[in-house]
Amino acid sequence: MGFVASLGAEESRALRVLFVGNSHTWIDRGYDVPRTVAAFVNANPAHRRIETAMVPVRQTLQLHWESGAVQKRLKSERWDYVVIQGQSGEVLYDNQGMREYGKKLAEVVKAAGAKPVFYMLWERRDSPGTFEQIIQPTYTEMARDNEGGLAPVGAAWMQSLKLQPKLALHRPDGNHSNDTGCYLTACVFYALFTGERPQGLAGAAGLSRLPSGVSAFLEERAWEAAKEHLMEQPVAQSASVPASTPTVTPAIAVAPTQSVNLPVLRNNRIVLRVRTAPKIVVRTR
Repeated sequence: MGFVASLGAEESRALRVLFVGNSHTWIDRGYDVPRTVAAFVNANPAHRRIETAMVPVRQTLQLHWESGAVQKRLKSERWDYVVIQGQSGEVLYDNQGMREYGKKLAEVVKAAGAKPVFYMLWERRDSPGTFEQIIQPTYTEMARDNEGGLAPVGAAWMQSLKLQPKLALHRPDGNHSNDTGCYLTACVFYALFTGERPQGLAGAAGLSRLPSGVSAFLEERAWEAAKEHLMEQPVAQSASVPASTPTVTPAIAVAPTQSVNLPVLRNNRIVLRVRTAPKIVVRTR
């Protein structure tokens, strides 16, 4: 079952989703997860329309709480879901603080009649192993402990990279998402908000340049991650979507290029690493 409300009177109004996050949710028009998700869902007129918005970008959940912007939007407007995304460094270096302020935000969300949804991130390229050890359990527990939903974006990312280690989802900084990663992220939210398997959505967000073999591969990873976390039945089932889609594995060629990782904290010191990362060229058959 998906986040979209069940059939009835509520279906006549748009589903409203507020995003709370930082540069993993929005950077500019080129990387705008709320806009991309809305474009995906609203491309199909059979779906219940969705309206997305975002409070001003801030680095951590504590800063979001202290700014009061979330509380203000909750008081002035009606929302169905509020997507909460912590900073990639916050979950590693201030895990307890992230949990504390995630709980505070979830409480005001629920008091306003909305449901909190915790947006699970992926691991940085320079921090292997942190997804399974820290990131995944933290977001899973926050969703459980705060009676919220879970958007398992990070799980879809890590499975994609496990199956295709040379696939580029990160930007050269090894932390933020590139266009391909944005597509995968938005496909996870599409599945959650519709209850449907994502399929052929690239054109709806202006990403038609993404090779079809790659987009199909990412769509399947998104569905595999999301399908266990859907909460209500979809409003519309498209007859064109098959019950199952075979895994598509794109052919990938690699050429070296230099990249610079973001600064990371090590023993209270900032370390900047420069290393060679693969440049990805995707060939479809």
